[in-house]
Amino acid sequence: LVTADPDICRNYNLLYDLHRVDGKGESTRLTRCGRFRSAAPLEDGRIAALRVDAGITEVVLLDRQGAVERSLYRAAADEALTGLGARGQSVVTTSRSGGRSCPP
Repeated sequence: LVTADPDICRNYNLLYDLHRVDGKGESTRLTRCGRFRSAAPLEDGRIAALRVDAGITEVVLLDRQGAVERSLYRAAADEALTGLGARGQSVVTTSRSGGRSCPP
């Protein structure tokens, strides 16, 4: 399980960081000041996550330790990414564009 939890960064920014939670309920912090709003683990241990920076949302792929490997999708100017899911090695997202929901 991977969670996106709110955290105060540099004493004044409210951002979201990723934590991996094991079967015993113990949490390991993966990112610091990361700007990740949600995340979904992939079968191989990597993580797909929604990252929001300067008002732009993108789906990024992170390695097992939480380092960004690459961007998978960047939202258009009038598009908001609203959800994220993963199964096996596939990643899906939902979005809202022009006042209505639609696939990216």
